[in-house]
Amino acid sequence: MSGLSAEAPSTACGGPPPLQMQGRRLIGPEWLFLFFALIGGLALVALIPPLAGGNEEMNFQRSAMVSNGHLLVKPAMLPGGIAELLDITDRTFTEGKHPPLHYSRRQFDQVAALKLRADQPRLVEPNPIAVLNPMSYLPQAPVMAAAQAIGLSPLGIFYLGRLAGLVAGIALTFFAIRVAPVRKYTLAAVALLPPILFSRSTLDADQLTNGLAFLLLALTMREIAAPGAIRARTIAALAVAAFLLAQAKSAYLFLPLLTVAIPAARFASTGRKAAVCALIIVPGVFASVGWMLLLKLTYFTDLQYRTWSGVVQPHQQLAAVLAHPFGYALVLLRTLFATAFFPRIVVEFLGVFGPPVRLPMLVIVGLAGLLLVTVASDEPIMERSLKSFRVRLLAIAIVVVTMLLILTLLYLQWTRFEGAVVDGFNGRYLYPLAPLLLLLVPSAGRKLFGLASSTWLALLGGVSIVATWMMTAWTYFA
Repeated sequence: MSGLSAEAPSTACGGPPPLQMQGRRLIGPEWLFLFFALIGGLALVALIPPLAGGNEEMNFQRSAMVSNGHLLVKPAMLPGGIAELLDITDRTFTEGKHPPLHYSRRQFDQVAALKLRADQPRLVEPNPIAVLNPMSYLPQAPVMAAAQAIGLSPLGIFYLGRLAGLVAGIALTFFAIRVAPVRKYTLAAVALLPPILFSRSTLDADQLTNGLAFLLLALTMREIAAPGAIRARTIAALAVAAFLLAQAKSAYLFLPLLTVAIPAARFASTGRKAAVCALIIVPGVFASVGWMLLLKLTYFTDLQYRTWSGVVQPHQQLAAVLAHPFGYALVLLRTLFATAFFPRIVVEFLGVFGPPVRLPMLVIVGLAGLLLVTVASDEPIMERSLKSFRVRLLAIAIVVVTMLLILTLLYLQWTRFEGAVVDGFNGRYLYPLAPLLLLLVPSAGRKLFGLASSTWLALLGGVSIVATWMMTAWTYFA
């Protein structure tokens, strides 16, 4: 990447133009992202042992249920081979902070030899760790259903699910970077950090969630900065992305509120703007809240289970929060300010992923430095509408409300009953909020240490994928 040259001045539409060499287009930030995301992601799909990446066992079980038509969270009949694969994984990777991280050769051979046995279904109980809306698995479920229809093995079905999530996550992020009016290189850099690079290569709902969040916020920022009347197809794209995001992860249902900042002048009237914003925001919120209520009434009532935090009782925990809201407020304050909450999530955002494992601190500091110089050398926000106090205040409010919602959901579904602090928050939960946070940080728009933001992005991408590969190989095979 030493041949990369500096960017030309900003284009009229906002954001940095593609990298140029001798007046000719060479490569843009979205293509740099695509290169590193594909190379890094495909290698990780092959490198991470089956169902060993984070919460893959739970997500594979839930996506298998969805792909077999079982949309509600309840016991379901699955092909015998899939049920046996889940059994083997459950025995191999026990729950907790530090589970075993690899199969023995005998176990892997056993997994690889499994047949689908669709004619010998078994009843599989749902897992409270993965109780997501069926739409969370839109990339994986159809592919897994098709693979099952042709009789592919359970292991083959699993790997196709992994690949489907990877492709969807990369595609959504690619288009998000492409349409973003500002901070394209910075957004690409965030999307190449080890935790999100690793996550995109596992079977999870985060691929869809992160990609949709990036795309929704990039589209919204483009419309805030753009002149003229907003187009009907753009409204439709925003509405679809907002609805799907709210279903993929309920914690992010407030991100579409940023559309309120689209200037009223872009609509035929104030009433028209209110109607359009309601169309984008309200359906996803109502459907997401409806799903959460359905879960509470049909699954979480009187349920208790164990996480590494302790014994969790969601129904009783919710009752305690409603009965003593000020007591819960103290729990939140204690979590945020009486623990190392903020330093920890910064470290996790940069370099904690998978089972979980943490990159060496020297690597995390290096990645932080590369991210900072990419941000600082990226094009500054020139559009007055995007850097207005009103837009930035709205962005801060959305970030704060979303974090409080995430903490509350974790307190109800992950933290031990009447815990003194909220357990389970991870820095990766900030990834969908990253485009909003990028509106709040300054940049110089010039080379730093003689290198342009495109070169810094390439350096970050290279360091990130090599560090992620090495840590993954060490974690699972050392």
